[in-house]
Amino acid sequence: MTSTMRPGARAAYDALAKGNYERCAQLAAQLGGNTPEEQSETYYIMAQALEGVGKHKEAALCAKKAANLHGDGTVLTYLARLLVQLHDHQGARLAATHALKTPTLGAAQFDTLGNVFARLADHETAITAFEKAATLAPQDTEIRFNLATSCGFFGREQDAEKHFQRIIDQTPYHAKAWLSFVRLKRQKEHIPALQAALDQAEQPVDKVRLGYAAAKVAEDTQAYDAVVEHLRAANATHSAHHDTKITLDLENVAALQAAFSNKHYFRAPPEQAKADEGPKPIFVTGLPRTGTTLTDRILAAHPHVVSAGELQAMPLCVKEHAGTSSRAILDPATIEALSNTAPHALGVHYMARAQQFLSAETFYFIDKLPLNFLYIGFIARALPNAAIICLRRSPMDSIWSNYKHLFAIDTPYYRYSYAIETCARYYVAFDALMAFWKQLYPGRIFELTYEQLVPKQEDETRKLLAHCGLDWDDTCLDFHRQAAAVATPSSAQVRQPINASSIGRWRNYEGHLTEAKKILEAADIEAV
Repeated sequence: MTSTMRPGARAAYDALAKGNYERCAQLAAQLGGNTPEEQSETYYIMAQALEGVGKHKEAALCAKKAANLHGDGTVLTYLARLLVQLHDHQGARLAATHALKTPTLGAAQFDTLGNVFARLADHETAITAFEKAATLAPQDTEIRFNLATSCGFFGREQDAEKHFQRIIDQTPYHAKAWLSFVRLKRQKEHIPALQAALDQAEQPVDKVRLGYAAAKVAEDTQAYDAVVEHLRAANATHSAHHDTKITLDLENVAALQAAFSNKHYFRAPPEQAKADEGPKPIFVTGLPRTGTTLTDRILAAHPHVVSAGELQAMPLCVKEHAGTSSRAILDPATIEALSNTAPHALGVHYMARAQQFLSAETFYFIDKLPLNFLYIGFIARALPNAAIICLRRSPMDSIWSNYKHLFAIDTPYYRYSYAIETCARYYVAFDALMAFWKQLYPGRIFELTYEQLVPKQEDETRKLLAHCGLDWDDTCLDFHRQAAAVATPSSAQVRQPINASSIGRWRNYEGHLTEAKKILEAADIEAV
């Protein structure tokens, strides 16, 4: 950016700060510029104005022009953030990498770049950026929160604990820090301070996070009735401000079954039946909290396999090929719109997206988005060579584990998880859909049962590798020794040897799960 601000630029920035984006755009259009640096600033201001009115693609084009004219670190950081939001991961990585090489980055820019690299699953670079941001702004609790979270991903639990504790010392009612802090390990201390934070919370989102944190501590101290009380209060607060109905989820399952029951739906011409190219994808699917991260780590321990993390590639490709205007990524209209799409085209699109996260030497890669179980029909036809795995866990443990965990609070994907009854109904829909996929694609889906994997680790791992077309490798039994980041709530658990501590936990709450049992039994599912 220019060292001496032009009067017109100052007025544009003032309009931007006030949220008057149309006025900002008008002023930016009049700015021009006599030097590449001034022209770059003009495009940068225009990009922010366009973003302000929701024109993200146009904003990215302006930001690219600004970066091409003058590769300032601020502009490159801004461009990287825009591109990662638009799912242009290759462009975002390039811009972010160039930004890190510029000499004038401040704490805010390093923090933004850390978030960009985290979205790109490059957690090692992300943590370096967050560390630089925290050094420059040691009192900024949001920056320190990002750093602490990254430390947790890498198994640096003591560092994470130290950073979360520092945030809490500085801001005793920091709800996100409390929730992340208590998840690191079993807690017997800090209960009065956490309860004080919960009592003082005013914002609904803080009440929800602190309620889940209090439930975690109550479980650690075996106060099981208190766990349920905290969760019910937190979920009542959340449901009062968010849509937690699962009507659309159930409609999607019904629409998928109806669509794929049509022998003409989403069918490939014969000459495109074997169109796989490049590395082989391994899809690890299933309900969350059922062992998907554990399976990902077992497979990623193999020398020929890399984990690409929880990619959004398949859902986004389906939505883009459908071309529907609804805000939902998946809905019955989107499913119907895929009727005449060539599976080959969807497969090529998916591989192009996925390969942004891979190196040229990748042979096999894991896409570990659990909710890809909804997309198995598309995966099976678009990627004939893909390996598909679905994790299964006892119904009651699945239901309880989903209910007690707070997922990303602003996403609609987990709206089922805020009531025990909707968790049970969602499980029934999941079970029915998996039965449908198995009948439609016999032999394509390997169902790995958590309760069998734990006592028979080697036997089940051999079956898992064979299904993926992989030779046996002993390192898969030592998955917990991997140093790679784990960007899921299970990051602490999967750094430990496999154990049975999570099996049957639902029985501690059996008296509170009567309605869930009834829902399962009505669907002829044994409530175990």
